[in-house]
Amino acid sequence: MRNVYLVGLPGSGKTTVGRLAASRLGCPWVDLDRLIEQREQASVPDLFALGEDWFRERETAALKAVIDAPGGKIVATGGGIVEREENRRLLQNEFVIFIHRNLYQIHRTLRTDRRPLLRKDSSVLYALVKRRRGWYEEIADVKVTNNKSLRRCVEKLVTAITEQEKKYETECSKEREFE
Repeated sequence: MRNVYLVGLPGSGKTTVGRLAASRLGCPWVDLDRLIEQREQASVPDLFALGEDWFRERETAALKAVIDAPGGKIVATGGGIVEREENRRLLQNEFVIFIHRNLYQIHRTLRTDRRPLLRKDSSVLYALVKRRRGWYEEIADVKVTNNKSLRRCVEKLVTAITEQEKKYETECSKEREFE
């Protein structure tokens, strides 16, 4: 299996549904923000305090490390991974799923204590939607909506991953026939 990268707004469910889907599929799970925290020995809010650009550089380095490692993982990216053009370019060559969730649902359940951009004012989320949504859709191979039940979203995610893998394997076997 290739790596699967989940993108979407903070609070869209990337971490939760990604972890559950990885468990169902029996594959490794990576949370890019936790990877950055491990590498830097500090929390995302503390790292963000050093400057958003500084944090985004570490985010790009972590993304490259995951891409360069052996595949087969489900990877939850941070909501802002699309802010850097370099990250969008890197993800265009990967299997990306956009986890979409409506703002009402996000506001209802979002914990802002670990989300530096939303900590002071959760209405910032509206500006993030305007700026990021087009990028999410541009780099995504598949869009999965997470507005109903968690179980239903995980089912849709697992289905999208298994269907994409079948398609990918078929394309690869056709390429080998022509070699």
